[in-house]
Amino acid sequence: MSFKTKYIDYDIESIVRKANQNIPIDEFNNDIQYVNATCIIDESRAGGELPFANGRFGTPVSTDGRSVKMQIAHGDYYPFGAASTAGTVDVEARYGCGLAYFSIDFSDNVLENGTQFMDFYEGICGYKSEQMEITFIADRERDLLGIKIVDKRKVRKSFDIYLKSAHMPLELNANHTSKTMLFKKDENVILDTTASEKCDTGISENDIYCRGTVGINVEIKPTKWHCIEFEKMSEQTIKLTVSQEINTYQNPDSVAEEIDIYIAGAASHDESEDTVKRVNDILYYTKYTDISEICERTKQWWSDFWSKSFVLLDEK
Repeated sequence: MSFKTKYIDYDIESIVRKANQNIPIDEFNNDIQYVNATCIIDESRAGGELPFANGRFGTPVSTDGRSVKMQIAHGDYYPFGAASTAGTVDVEARYGCGLAYFSIDFSDNVLENGTQFMDFYEGICGYKSEQMEITFIADRERDLLGIKIVDKRKVRKSFDIYLKSAHMPLELNANHTSKTMLFKKDENVILDTTASEKCDTGISENDIYCRGTVGINVEIKPTKWHCIEFEKMSEQTIKLTVSQEINTYQNPDSVAEEIDIYIAGAASHDESEDTVKRVNDILYYTKYTDISEICERTKQWWSDFWSKSFVLLDEK
């Protein structure tokens, strides 16, 4: 895309792409032994996180080479008010707007000698190595995150996806109550948290109601050689196992085009609003699109954004 007048001629795309990053993953201190037990992204990973969000819904992303870890948050999810009677907040729920922990565990170091990339012109980021390509894209139109995985290993192995609540199933903290449910609905995994509190001030505006929901869906193309197994490990954690125990030397037609993971979110302070339905509607929408289409729309959005970086003055 160019910006041309009588006096100047700029190629905006080439200018913006100068900011793109390709950094060796090994440069980050992402050894799994440094991961704090209650906080996936901590100070030891500073400088290594990727921004994966649309301004309302998203997460920082970090990797240790064998797994990808996130803390999913929604900007409208704030369950405590200034007049809250709650004392110390549960350790795992301290980070602001946090709804869930999310991780993909490949078991092997699939990103060995790989790079972390950020494309500022197209609005995508991710990781690339000889064995794996992982691309992150945030939908600008709805609270939807997309993860595209291209597994290039000759011998494919199963990998696990974990969704864990940032809250206990039931938290009672003075007048403050938080309830979390984790369940499967159709092919989606849903994590739903509702917080409420009637404050001591007697002022109704100080009372709190907040509901936040996260939904996960995994699609594999083609599905012939793959399957997804669901296991509820506890009231806080559910595991999705993507089975792909194949050898592409022996089965040359078994190469999957891609594995797409969709993460949808919703939050509301209106007791009449069903955030689970909102999340399911977003995930239903993914049945009629794909990550490539989301990437193309996002690229156009950023193209329009960067074009506004220039001011056209009167040439006279």
